[in-house]
Amino acid sequence: MSLDIKINMEQMSKDFSHESFSVVISDHIKNIKHTYTNKQQNFPRTKAIIQSLRVKSKEITGAVHFEEVGTVQHIGNGVANISGLSRTAIDELVEFRNGTGGLILNLHTTSLDVILLGNEEGIQGGSLVTHHNKMLRIPVGIDLV
Repeated sequence: MSLDIKINMEQMSKDFSHESFSVVISDHIKNIKHTYTNKQQNFPRTKAIIQSLRVKSKEITGAVHFEEVGTVQHIGNGVANISGLSRTAIDELVEFRNGTGGLILNLHTTSLDVILLGNEEGIQGGSLVTHHNKMLRIPVGIDLV
C-alpha cells in the first residue's frame, strides 16, 4: 500500500519553527491515518515516524553566510577580468569556483584584473569568483634573508 502525502506549504511557512514543523507533520500523518483507517489498513509505524521527524527537526540548524561574488568577464594568458567585486583591494586573494586562486593586480572603476595562481582550466566567462579579505602572505625566515 502506498499513500501520497501532500503538505500545505503555506500552512508550514506561518510561524515556522522546529516544533511547529513537527506538529504540522504530526497533524498531517494523523489526518491521513484518520482518513484511511480501515480494518485492513494498519499504521503500526506512525508513532515511530512522528518521533523520528521530531528528533530530526530538532537537529536542524540554520546559518546564513554572505559572501561577495564576482563574475569572470573574460580570461586569457593567465589573467582574468572580473566584475562585481566592489570591496576588494590590490594584492588581495580571490578564489574561483574550481578552486584556483588568484591575486588582484589592477582595480578599474567597473572591473578588476586578477593573476591566476593555478590552472585556468574550467574558468571561463560567466564563472563565479569570491574573495575572503585575505592578502597574499609568504612566510620569511632567516634562511631566506
